[in-house]
Amino acid sequence: MDLQYFLNILLRRKWLIIGCMLIAAVATYYFVDKQEDSYKSTALLSTGIVDITGVNIEKENPFIQKFYIDMGFSKLMELIGSRRNVEFLTYRLLQHDMAPKGVNAETPFRSLVGKEEINFDYSAEEMTMLDTLLTHNLENLKYTLDNPRMEVIYKDLTEAYGYDYESLIKNNLVVSRKGDTDLLTIEFVSENPRLSHFAVNTFCNDFLRNYNFLEQEEEFSSVKFYKAQMDGKKHLLDSLQLQLKTYRNDNNIIDLKGESSTVIAQIKDLELDKENFIQQIPALKKNIEDLDRYLRENDQFSIADKADRLNSKTALINIRKQIGELQRQYIVSGYKDKSLRKRIELLRKEQEFQSKRLANLDQEQEEKLDKREEDLLTKRIDFELDYNYAVESVASINAELGRLRGKAGSFVSAEAYLRNMEQEIEITQNDYKQLVAKYNQEKRNLDNSILPVRIFQHAQLAEKPEPKLKAVLSGFAGVVSGTLASVIIFLLAFMDYSVNSPHKFKKFANLPLVGTLNKIKTKKLDMARLFASDNKDSKQAAFKESVRNLRYAVENSGGKKFLFTSTKEQEGKTFLIITLAHSLTLKNKRVLLVDTNFKNNSLTQMSQEGDSLLANNLIGDSPLGKDFEFRDGKDSLFSMENVDIIGNKRSFQSPSEVFADKDFDSFINRMSADYDYVFLESAAMNKYSDTKELVEYVDKVVAVFAAESEIKQVDKDSISFLKGLGAQFLGAVLNKVELKNLS
Repeated sequence: MDLQYFLNILLRRKWLIIGCMLIAAVATYYFVDKQEDSYKSTALLSTGIVDITGVNIEKENPFIQKFYIDMGFSKLMELIGSRRNVEFLTYRLLQHDMAPKGVNAETPFRSLVGKEEINFDYSAEEMTMLDTLLTHNLENLKYTLDNPRMEVIYKDLTEAYGYDYESLIKNNLVVSRKGDTDLLTIEFVSENPRLSHFAVNTFCNDFLRNYNFLEQEEEFSSVKFYKAQMDGKKHLLDSLQLQLKTYRNDNNIIDLKGESSTVIAQIKDLELDKENFIQQIPALKKNIEDLDRYLRENDQFSIADKADRLNSKTALINIRKQIGELQRQYIVSGYKDKSLRKRIELLRKEQEFQSKRLANLDQEQEEKLDKREEDLLTKRIDFELDYNYAVESVASINAELGRLRGKAGSFVSAEAYLRNMEQEIEITQNDYKQLVAKYNQEKRNLDNSILPVRIFQHAQLAEKPEPKLKAVLSGFAGVVSGTLASVIIFLLAFMDYSVNSPHKFKKFANLPLVGTLNKIKTKKLDMARLFASDNKDSKQAAFKESVRNLRYAVENSGGKKFLFTSTKEQEGKTFLIITLAHSLTLKNKRVLLVDTNFKNNSLTQMSQEGDSLLANNLIGDSPLGKDFEFRDGKDSLFSMENVDIIGNKRSFQSPSEVFADKDFDSFINRMSADYDYVFLESAAMNKYSDTKELVEYVDKVVAVFAAESEIKQVDKDSISFLKGLGAQFLGAVLNKVELKNLS
């Protein structure tokens, strides 16, 4: 659909569009004028969102900041317009209008007087209880009544007064952001200026009370949360530290690393001492054996007897025991106790002294003992003492090494346990420090919390009603209705698949047009007068010229026998044939009309009414030979001269069945010799196959389409057949076109 076609449709429907615009504008003006006056009071809230979170172009993410700012405003506006906050306003308004009318009582904003349809049967006690509940909720910032009976009364009254949440949000209260500023606009529009003024200021004050309560409650909850987390973590930390301390005490661990190093050093020193004593034992044992052999050779007292006698001495035995005990203690101390070493040296000297003294005593007692034997015996005793000392030292060292190695092994498991405990304590301690920092921060926030939302400007009492903008709204309504009407007309035209103009016919049918005929009134139409006079009727004048153009196309087609067909019934074939035939007689042409539309023989019926049949017999009633008698034609209903009609006997047989055993082709050729043109009419192609059977008897085929028809799929199949005729198809005639669609 091209633009010009759409503009033509709008132009033809201009009065309809203008009418819709005028009706909408007048109706809008009337109803707006009838509305009662409204008064608006406005308050401004400073949010602090931009001041705190304002966009800084030096930062890397200004768009993200802008997103968070918008999100902050959206959240705050949703909170302001929430049911919780609006319910407090409802409490205030309901209490105000239901207050007893005392001397200083204000006039109610709204009244239930005159609303006979409202009939609430509530007792004075119930109303007093409701007022008490509302006061309690306002003082404690609670917005639920928690009483089923009071809930019912409250709901009925708020809806009756128009103070319920839905009514206030829909009709009165508006929350919006003032441009890109930090301010929020709170507006209240009503029929009473005092109501608007009271509602806005009361709503803002109650909102700030509620907002402060909610914000501080949230911060206090956060402080309580971090306090509980911090105490729990502190208890865990103390438990772990006590567990570590207990383990150290139970295992006698003071400095695990130092003690481990000391034990390892002691083990190393003891290993060296042990190796030294082990190396001394074989030599001492060999020396003792040599001395025993020397003493036996001297034929003296048995060396064993002397040794027993000497060893039996109490003093010498005690000294030896003391030396052994001190030697063991000295080894345990890791050879570090100098006092033990000094005592051992003194005892050894004492031992030597006692040995010499005993030897001297034996010499006195045993006069026969010579000096050499004494020396050997003394050396033998010293070697035996050293040997015993070495053996006992190795045994003591082995015992101490076993103890130290066990202690060193316990250090390994203790070190792993202590390392895990210390790591766990360190992690717990870090978590505890973080919780302490967060707790302190939240506590500072609670102690120093200054909420940024505040009233920037209180609402003022409206002095005059809001302008109704009757002219603006009326003009807008007119424009909208005109636009809507244009859109509807456009949609109707867009969804109209009828071929009501040559342009649309070419688009939908895609057939060549041999002519177009505009729509005229055919009742009592005088053909002779139509073509003979200068028609003042523009439709008849246009129709006459369209027929002449079609006549020209027929005359220059090179054909003599024409078949007029259509895809549907009632497309106007009969009227077109008669009109075209009359126009040809004006040029002294003889035309024969053969009604081969056996399904709807309207041409035959017309000719019978006007007594203009050429033959007494009808096609299908008798053979097409000598029995087909002709008579003189008379003027028909349309006063046509030189036009003859051969009718048919209506039949639901196809032409080939009607013409069976009849030479219709020879008959038509014989008849066409006496006429300039022969016009045949066929039944609708979509329902019957008549056209396909009659094509072989004619030179040209003309398809007639009515402008109000639509091209559907079944029509497209018939159109495909017409296109397949090639040069035999003269073209289509678009009939019954509105004259305005031809421009």
